[in-house]
Amino acid sequence: MEKVILDSKELIYLASIVGVDNFIGIHDGFYGMSHKEILAEIENIKSSLISKKYAQKDFEGNFIVEDSIITLVKNCSGSKKYLLFDKISNNSNVSLKFYINSNFIYCISDNNKHYSIEKVESQKIESLLQENIKLGNVSKVSEESLIIENSVLNQIKGLIISDSSHEELENRGLEGQLYVALIKALRGELDYISILTINKEGNNGAAVFILDSGGIIELKGDRKDNVENTEIAYVSSETFSLRIKGLLDDLELLK
Repeated sequence: MEKVILDSKELIYLASIVGVDNFIGIHDGFYGMSHKEILAEIENIKSSLISKKYAQKDFEGNFIVEDSIITLVKNCSGSKKYLLFDKISNNSNVSLKFYINSNFIYCISDNNKHYSIEKVESQKIESLLQENIKLGNVSKVSEESLIIENSVLNQIKGLIISDSSHEELENRGLEGQLYVALIKALRGELDYISILTINKEGNNGAAVFILDSGGIIELKGDRKDNVENTEIAYVSSETFSLRIKGLLDDLELLK
């Protein structure tokens, strides 16, 4: 099958046809719309799907979606295993979603809420991740580390969103190369990479990294004295590769 191109509303609408209410990884384009607005939008979606030859109307005017599209949406939305990859950078953002079943894998790439869907081989997951993760030469790993309470981290994110001044960010009581890299990543000046997996048992795996000129920075959840924190530290390229390999191994691709 060639690539199928759908926007978020089309994909959510098709998922509803196959009985799926929660399509993991897909933005709900209907969110915030009134019932009347949704009904009107569905008519636009039907026209769009017909123009793309993904659906048609029979002689009696009934709307019929092509079997191949129904199968594709059913296989993706009904998957029990997922890998969601996001990279935010100054140059361009990349979002890849892999829906993994026992005999096949679908990759959905997100481009401004238009989704490109194609069937891929299991080896393609690793190659696509490598293609979108550019590591520099890391000869020495700094021993610097930083622990931030999640409540403080959320305040920092809020300041970034509101485009607060450098002085306001400095008043958080944090400093050092890692803090500078974190601020740059949140501003989109450094590559910020997030990988989330869900295996067939429903267990989540996650890895979050910042790619800095000084090396690879990992962000990990840390709980101490009933306080949720984020630990930030440099890791080696070997550790980085092992983290990703561990996530892929846990998915047991095509099993």
